[in-house]
Amino acid sequence: MQFLGSMFPQEMFGMIPQPDSNAPAVREIIPEQFQDNSGNPTDTQCSATNLQQCVSETTCGSAGGFWYNNQCNASQQGTDPVCDSAHLNLCVAETTCLNSGGYWYNNQCNSTAPAPVCDATHLNLCLTEISCANAGGYWNNNSCSATPPVVVTNYALTASASASSYYRDYQSAYPVTNLKDGNDSSRWISNFLYNGFYQEEWVQLDLGQSRSISEISISWSDAYFPQNYSLWIWNGYTWIMIKDLLQSSGGTSQISLNGIQGRYWMLRMRGGYRYVGITELQMR
Repeated sequence: MQFLGSMFPQEMFGMIPQPDSNAPAVREIIPEQFQDNSGNPTDTQCSATNLQQCVSETTCGSAGGFWYNNQCNASQQGTDPVCDSAHLNLCVAETTCLNSGGYWYNNQCNSTAPAPVCDATHLNLCLTEISCANAGGYWNNNSCSATPPVVVTNYALTASASASSYYRDYQSAYPVTNLKDGNDSSRWISNFLYNGFYQEEWVQLDLGQSRSISEISISWSDAYFPQNYSLWIWNGYTWIMIKDLLQSSGGTSQISLNGIQGRYWMLRMRGGYRYVGITELQMR
């Protein structure tokens, strides 16, 4: 029998050659668009926040990435992130979002709570009367609140009024209705005070029916305020004085009455500078 060695050249059965230690190292395969003219990698933008710019395993690892599928990845192979507190953007359902500690709104999972909007629990965010009412609030003083406003009626607005005199006897110039029209720009002015301190002027108001009055506010017209004045009420038989007051500085006088009942009221004024004038009288 002829040996195989005689049939095939002996060199075919030689040992598998070992790598030459002096041979050049095998280079990583880098796409040409990421090489310079010498074939060196040019991924200068490679960083932990820009892993897609890493074009070699070496630079990818140095940037904290994981090299597989011939690209640099943020996670290890086989451990891609799922819905959890660190990857809320991967939560696609409200339940998993909430279980991961996220906030579900705008049909996605978010790491921050939604900004509050105008509703029953955030009435202070309602900027219009309509949105305030739709949220169940009460619009008052240009803001929305949960408390209904206290409605205080000024009964003088609907009262009939009369006066002792008018400016230069022309009732149409500064009529007595001006002191109860709700307009601070209009005013009632008496005739000239020929007798100075001794001359008395008065205005009367008929509220239409007996009303409980807790406060009267009198806004005097410029310098035309009396030296003293008093407040009277009709009891069905005669006029009764309920307040005797002094006035020396003009402006607005506030009179507290604690709910006195009456239909007919009279303000008596004595003395002053040339005239007596009232821009607005309010009864609440």
